[in-house]
Amino acid sequence: MKRPRYAVVVVHGISDKTGDQQKGFSHELAEKVMPDQKVRDKYWIEAVWEPVNDALDDKIQDVVLQLIDAYDKTTYWRDAELKSANSKLRKFWIWVQWFGWKLLMSWLNQKTTRALDLVLDLPMYLGNPKGEKIRAEVKKAIRAAMATGCEGVVLVGHSLGSVIAYDVIRESLAKDGEYSPVKAFVTMGSPLAWVTNLRLADKEVSAPPFHIGGITWINFYDVNDPVSSKTALPIDLFPEVQNEPEIRSGEKYIKAHIVYWCREEVVGKLLEILF
Repeated sequence: MKRPRYAVVVVHGISDKTGDQQKGFSHELAEKVMPDQKVRDKYWIEAVWEPVNDALDDKIQDVVLQLIDAYDKTTYWRDAELKSANSKLRKFWIWVQWFGWKLLMSWLNQKTTRALDLVLDLPMYLGNPKGEKIRAEVKKAIRAAMATGCEGVVLVGHSLGSVIAYDVIRESLAKDGEYSPVKAFVTMGSPLAWVTNLRLADKEVSAPPFHIGGITWINFYDVNDPVSSKTALPIDLFPEVQNEPEIRSGEKYIKAHIVYWCREEVVGKLLEILF
């Protein structure tokens, strides 16, 4: 069993899944980087922060259901139509229409709640206390990684996960004299550039450049990934970032955003850092 120099902590992005469903989100990349399951079980740790939002996600679903029920008058229509129906065929057709409408409403509820879950993850993270609670989950994963006896941690962030991981690093640097166990930072499909510009516009952060204490920072982006704005992270904002050559997977839109988990470029760079 070849022991890696560092443990890996992986932070996921926005999701429409529950915390339990989110577990194993990075398995494809993990299995390529650490084929030995014993090594993987010990040195590959997922920071699953979605449970922080689960209760609110359930509440959103309840509200959507209540709104749909409030505007759903089909049961009254069904009962009225059945009373006036003068044939079995007509009654059958009324039931078919009513059942079809119910299926449509169920589908709309599922799609609406999934969309709201995805859309609200970012603003909920950027606000407090949700943001602090989410970062606390990542810090807990880092402590678990250091408990393995490794020399340090490689922090990997995908999508919103890259923003969360970046904030965790910056928080540790802001505390005078605090030792950061993070030895390398890997971002994939990162929205950090436009999130940082939003923070600058809202005067939440000081003027750039933004440093991360000399930690090795590797960034991957696909030319068709809309979340990363299809481009590298700007050096004027983040002087320490090393943008890898652009990925041309041929995928479009959301598929281009999730392609990193299986890319050999990402696997190769992690192997180079770890072993």
